[in-house]
Amino acid sequence: MYNNSIQFKKIILIILFNIIVISILWFISDFCLYVTSLKIHNKLSIKNLKNFYSKPYNPINSIDYFFDLKNNTDDENQFKTRLPVGLMYKSSPILVFGCSFAYGTYLNYNQIFSYKLANQINKPVFNRAIPGRGIQQMYYQTTTDEFYKSVPPCNTIIYILISDHFRRMSGESFLISDRVIYLHYKYKNKSFIIDNFNNPFVIFYKYNYTLESIRKIYNYFYLKNNKNADKITDEALAYFIQTRENLQNHWHNKINFVVYFYKSYIFEDILIHKLRNNNFIVITKNDLTNENMLSKKYQLSDNIHPNEAAWDLLTPLFVDKMKEMNIF
Repeated sequence: MYNNSIQFKKIILIILFNIIVISILWFISDFCLYVTSLKIHNKLSIKNLKNFYSKPYNPINSIDYFFDLKNNTDDENQFKTRLPVGLMYKSSPILVFGCSFAYGTYLNYNQIFSYKLANQINKPVFNRAIPGRGIQQMYYQTTTDEFYKSVPPCNTIIYILISDHFRRMSGESFLISDRVIYLHYKYKNKSFIIDNFNNPFVIFYKYNYTLESIRKIYNYFYLKNNKNADKITDEALAYFIQTRENLQNHWHNKINFVVYFYKSYIFEDILIHKLRNNNFIVITKNDLTNENMLSKKYQLSDNIHPNEAAWDLLTPLFVDKMKEMNIF
């Protein structure tokens, strides 16, 4: 009996020792990954180091905060919601969704696509794009009461699509050191189930730096694998279909839903085919111009985002294309 007791204590001590060692190694891994991420992106500072393991932002709260007009400022470059343009026009408004491209990151209010569009077609344009986000944030908005209180019924929806939106569907953040958990839905049985962002285990899984690094590696190879093309494009298509259904059911009117492919896109041909088969209007960059939109002439100094010259070129071409299809 005595020997059994000693043996049991030894087992407990071994287990505790292993837990402590694993916890220490995990902490070291988290810290090293966090610091490396800060260094790579030139964000290493005492202030940012203090944010290590600080509470992450809830993705739903951050979206609601973004579109709260009380938080808006006169500085249009502070990633606050864009105000609607062209409210003096009495015709049916246009709604724009997307990420920083549609939002007009680093551009002034009068330099962005939605502003130029409103003044070329004499229609109000509501811009509900969110920098750094994607298709799931579009869908989420159409499930909330707040959205329908601030956006009137629209006959035409425009989503500006870029190549990174597939990756963002996975809920993967840009940087390991980001303090934001990205909105994510599980797509199961042709429906979307939002992650429980109040669950501490979900928060740990989403936010832990080591686990996030593993997910980034997994997602990189997952998106590169042609065997996953149908699954990935089916999920993207479902976001568009269910967003359109939400809008049509709430507004009780038929919608022209336009998906504009700003850049070349992984599995682009597959998604375009599926969108057109489901009565979406697809416009690609090559439908409008042969200009190289990735040249310095049309990009900001970050070599990512379109500048005003890009929208000066594309907006009238886009309007002409829409008129050709009898949408405007």
